[in-house]
Amino acid sequence: MSKNAFPHFDDGDVQIRLSRDDKDVYILQSFILGLHSSFFKASLSERWTGNTEVISASSKIKWRYELRFEEKGADGILVRQVGTPHSCTHSHILKTCYMLTVRDAQPGQSSDNMTTTLLYSKLEGPVHQLSRTGLLLNEQRSNAVAAHKQLLGALYHLPPALSTESFAKARPSINALLEISKMYECASIVTTQVEKHLLQFSTEILAACTWDFFPMLKLSTEMRCDWMFKEAMIRLIGHHEMKTTRYRAKFDSLGIRELIDRKHAAFVNTLRDAEYRLFLEVDTDVCKSKADHKYAVLAVAYFRKWLKQQINAGNGSGLDVEYAKLYHLIRYHASDQEDMLQFLTEILSRPGRPLTQDIVHIFESHVQRLFQAARNIVAPLLVSNAKDVWGYRSLFAPLTFTVITDHDLPWKDKSL
Repeated sequence: MSKNAFPHFDDGDVQIRLSRDDKDVYILQSFILGLHSSFFKASLSERWTGNTEVISASSKIKWRYELRFEEKGADGILVRQVGTPHSCTHSHILKTCYMLTVRDAQPGQSSDNMTTTLLYSKLEGPVHQLSRTGLLLNEQRSNAVAAHKQLLGALYHLPPALSTESFAKARPSINALLEISKMYECASIVTTQVEKHLLQFSTEILAACTWDFFPMLKLSTEMRCDWMFKEAMIRLIGHHEMKTTRYRAKFDSLGIRELIDRKHAAFVNTLRDAEYRLFLEVDTDVCKSKADHKYAVLAVAYFRKWLKQQINAGNGSGLDVEYAKLYHLIRYHASDQEDMLQFLTEILSRPGRPLTQDIVHIFESHVQRLFQAARNIVAPLLVSNAKDVWGYRSLFAPLTFTVITDHDLPWKDKSL
């Protein structure tokens, strides 16, 4: 029965064998493969080898490829079969087929330095007779075959058959698919399909951007996924671990270290500017009443003492683990009631002259006004430019006020 749909087209002129199983033989169209993949565009050219007699004239198939693995390797690559197929047996091909890559192969290249490769064959017989290494290698090769199936489908704009259960379960297959898409130079069409699939996991991905930001930055950079990169960057810049140098080599590998250093420096400077304003602008001018000016001065002294203690403890621009707690405490005026009373007692209390409730009330009202003024200063720091994941913000949640624009995206043309 005639077929004219993926993976078998009546007008297909390229045969691709992904394993020894005949079910893994695809008949595809060279113009589609060459249109979306620079690898196929080059290897389908007769300049790929010096031998133009690839297939017999009576066959519709003009090119044949096989997915080949090194004898002890798990990374496969599609290899164009050179020579007339009927001139060698299948077992002969298994022993003598040579691996070519776009990077290394040149027209008329000698095969002296090429590597003997094998087709993938599904396990047969008792599994327990195989070593753990053998089972792992077989599983890795099976995954490589599956990734190639996904890639070839993507060249025909077919959605990849990835897990719909969770992002965590789909992620290994996504990573494998993206990796081989770079090898065959067709990443743009593959990433478009993957990004559509990932939209169903948006909440899980946002959570991963919060706690697993480097892998998410790597994934978003490889996919050139704007929204994922921005979310991971915003969360990363405000993370307390940014004060360390543990990720610098990784950022260099992605080509984004300069961007991260620049954004993080601006982030820290913003925190310091806010703290400077908290010390200088939150003053007795906030307390309008002159009658109880003494208590207003004491309130300012208490506020500055409290602020200094918080910063010395690593909160605020000190970027300790709970650095953001300072700004959230100001937002909710969550200073320690007992601490306030102790401060006031140490200053005003005398033997036989305990503090009255009126004095405590006046002092607390001035502290309240100071925190209100401080709240206005830190308000811009508490604005979140990241999408909400859980519907609430913890007192310890990192700040996410950093702005990442389209111009900041590494793959955007900076001249526009």
